[in-house]
Amino acid sequence: STDFDGNYSIDANNGDQLQFNFIGYTDKTVTVTGSTMNVVMNPDAKALEEVVVTALGISREKKALGYSVAEVGEDQVNSVPTANISENLSGRVAGVQVSSSSGNMGGSSRVLLRGASSLQSNNQPLYVVDGTVIDNSNFSNYGQERGAGNTADFGNASQDINPDDIESVSILKGPSASALYGSRAANGVIVITTKKGSKSKAIGVDVNFTGMFENVARLPQYQNEYGGGVVDTFDTVEINGQVFNVPNYGMDESWGPKLDGTPVVPWWSVYDWEANGKEGLPETSPWEANPNNIKDFFETGFLAKTNVAIYGGNEDSDFRLSYTNFDQSGVYPNSKLWRNTVNFVGNINLTDKLYAGVNATVVNNRTRALPVSGYSSNGIMQKFAQWGQRQWDMEKMKDYQQPDGSQRTWNRISFDNPNPNYSDNAYWTQYENYGESERNRVFGNFKVGYKLTDWLTAQAKINMDHYTDVRESRTAEGSADVSYYSKDLYGLTELNKEVMVTGQKSLGDDFDLSAMVGANQMDRNYQRVSGETDGGLAVPSIYSLNNSSNQALVDEYRYGKRINSVFANATFGWNRMLYLDGSVRNDWSSTLPADNNSYLYYSGNFSMILSELNAIKDASWVDLLKVRAGYAQVGNDTDPYNLLATFTNNKGYGSNPMFSNPNAIFNADLKPETTNSWEVGVDMAFLDNRLGLNYTYYDSKTVDQIMPVSISSTSGYSERWLNAGVMRNKGHELSIFGTPVRTDDFSWDVVLNFAKNINTVEELHPDIDEIQLGSLWGIYVVAREGEEYGMLKGANFVYDDNGNRMVDADGYYMRSAGLEPLGSVLPDYNVGLINTLSYKGFNFSFTIDHQKGGHFFSTTNMWAMYSGMVEQTTENNMREDGIILDGVKEDGTANDVAISAPGWGASHYSTARGGLNVFEATYFKLREVRFGYSIPSKYRGPFQGINVSFVGKNLTMWGTDNPHVDPEQVTNGGNLQGLEGGANPPTKSYGFNVSFKL
Repeated sequence: STDFDGNYSIDANNGDQLQFNFIGYTDKTVTVTGSTMNVVMNPDAKALEEVVVTALGISREKKALGYSVAEVGEDQVNSVPTANISENLSGRVAGVQVSSSSGNMGGSSRVLLRGASSLQSNNQPLYVVDGTVIDNSNFSNYGQERGAGNTADFGNASQDINPDDIESVSILKGPSASALYGSRAANGVIVITTKKGSKSKAIGVDVNFTGMFENVARLPQYQNEYGGGVVDTFDTVEINGQVFNVPNYGMDESWGPKLDGTPVVPWWSVYDWEANGKEGLPETSPWEANPNNIKDFFETGFLAKTNVAIYGGNEDSDFRLSYTNFDQSGVYPNSKLWRNTVNFVGNINLTDKLYAGVNATVVNNRTRALPVSGYSSNGIMQKFAQWGQRQWDMEKMKDYQQPDGSQRTWNRISFDNPNPNYSDNAYWTQYENYGESERNRVFGNFKVGYKLTDWLTAQAKINMDHYTDVRESRTAEGSADVSYYSKDLYGLTELNKEVMVTGQKSLGDDFDLSAMVGANQMDRNYQRVSGETDGGLAVPSIYSLNNSSNQALVDEYRYGKRINSVFANATFGWNRMLYLDGSVRNDWSSTLPADNNSYLYYSGNFSMILSELNAIKDASWVDLLKVRAGYAQVGNDTDPYNLLATFTNNKGYGSNPMFSNPNAIFNADLKPETTNSWEVGVDMAFLDNRLGLNYTYYDSKTVDQIMPVSISSTSGYSERWLNAGVMRNKGHELSIFGTPVRTDDFSWDVVLNFAKNINTVEELHPDIDEIQLGSLWGIYVVAREGEEYGMLKGANFVYDDNGNRMVDADGYYMRSAGLEPLGSVLPDYNVGLINTLSYKGFNFSFTIDHQKGGHFFSTTNMWAMYSGMVEQTTENNMREDGIILDGVKEDGTANDVAISAPGWGASHYSTARGGLNVFEATYFKLREVRFGYSIPSKYRGPFQGINVSFVGKNLTMWGTDNPHVDPEQVTNGGNLQGLEGGANPPTKSYGFNVSFKL
């Protein structure tokens, strides 16, 4: 047998011996004892030929590969439900760095395979589902990437891939593995294979339901001793002959009076009094702390996911039809995410030689009121951490509107002016100033093939990915900002027409050959139409571009791109021990010059199974000993319209349209970026597959970087585009697996993944020594020659010869004269630890994810210190006694000059901004916990299988450098990293899963 479900009836007597033989498992002999027995079969590492899906959907024996390929199974991809499958890859594969911001429901995840290869282009891998390339754009703007956007993160487009439909994920990390994809493979490929029907089952039904609760996992460490204001006294106001203490409503800082219970007129009482026609006297309440006020704003979110799949088939055909409903209410009030997915897969043998197949997925994805991150007026954490007043009563904030519809905000300008000064009520933001989105998508393919001979097959295939994505944002009349409405429409269609001939043939007893040759034509068409109001809304609450006070601003953009390709691959094997593999692909790209648009990419790989040598083969404790090596060249072409100048459409003058030249000089001689890479590795397994490791060392160099070079503005332009620069990635990947304990009833499996990548900018254009990737508050992310990629630069401390921080005559830290390196945004290394324990029908697993190093600049820390919101601004009685900073004076003596607490807080912005607000991005996370039980057959009735499990994700975190911000929340889906403008708090989730099969 090749598979089994564990249930057999056998006619035997006590004392009889039974021998079990299953293909791919070690033979086992047991003695019959009793009427029911549990027999655990162990995988036979020597007999089991593991097959993985590689480039272009080609299935290969893993031991034959000369490069590193990691495979993640459906149980791991779908272990805990999430809106983005990339999140469940974190910690599972060495060399795969996943940054996912759990606090941004439906937000972006960023995946890097062996570091960043391009200075300014997209560095995320290519996603391919059953041969169909899946677009992964997130359409974030520069403001969002640098932490200053005023719209929600609507997420990567790859989140439309449904985990319930996935059978396996193959991760092609290096160019040696992905060279067959040519110019699209510079950053690696994530190859996803979906589930199919069953040729041996007439009709089967799978039902899977998951319910997950979600809560905020971590908030900034607030102080609860002082309230709003900038001085330690109250204002007063006389009402009907009575004098009242009045807080400074209009100041969004917490350097005010001590929270000692003094009666005051709170902001909400003034609104109540005004709504009552100012009759009588306003209500007072004690000036006291509300330690849980921010926590009370966040709700318990709930995610419900239901998947139903019907499948079946016979010897000539098979099918699978799946429907998934994903419904999530977030921790932010009014936030929702809905997703409905339908997938159909069907294959049929029309004759003995002719076959056809179809794979189609339809997705509808909608969101409402997703949280806005970053330093912006609609950023919730800007209101709650960077600015604010610590005495808020959140229950009073829920009543955010007056009877006339105007806003009630704690930040009213003054006692006599109810309008918001700086900040809107957070509930007003979530219920009035929210965004919405809807994406409708269809992707899949149709194929037809013909078996030319018993070893040669020809196939034609059409792959398509098409979607429209509509995003809207609004700001209501009565907000702190001018009323506003925007609408963005994105449309993308990619069509790949592919023909391929594959063959597999034995050449005698010891030789075999697998080969493939094919061609592909890719057509990609994209369009964007963006509009926004100008000057506010003409009529409140009507959100339409036609309701703009001035003529609405509209921008339209579209492009078309084509790549024609031919490719081939051949693998030669000898005696199932020695394998040589080579591939070649030539691309002709429409975005490159017509007379120089043909580029050849190739790879060559070698592997040798040393455990097949006679000297080793007889060692029963050696299951696998393999060495491998590979070399490849891949590329990365440019976007459309980077060769010649095109006019830019500007806001018209009256009824007259206006166009202008671009600010850049484009280059009609651009070449693609080219990555040359080599890798070597070893794979080992011992003791009946109970101990083993996979190790890879790689070295990858990307040349001809496409970059803008600054030029004198007297030329009429600010930059020109060139091929220049070299970026290098080299590193180590190690995966160690073992089974410390294995008995008939119990097993304990452990996997440890480790990856260290060194990402260096080796060379730039001779005219420049660095490229600015982005900036925020005077902190820059740069690519600088001779340094690590993504270096943070900014004002730092000044140090004496002994390494002591120096202070000025007033007792404040001195700031460096220029900008200094503050650390790279990329981590030193990543580690994932996966433990799985099984006892009879029970199973328990947990994953710990660790990142060491990397750096980020924290806007939250800077402004939270400036505004007196966090606990560091009250330590050691500093508000009464001041603080003496640790450092030395210019004469070398120890600092003894005290500064005020507000001055210390403000210095985080005004002095050594980089030194005070750049932190390490180190963390440990309990990424995932799962406890499940498979119900025995005698209790399952008509069901083939029933499984119940309890799951948790991101349950705890420790080891961070900054107590206020989760380093992982700093991420965004773009290329610019390391700038935190107002990160939303991380969330933890816990719940249950029930699945059964008919």
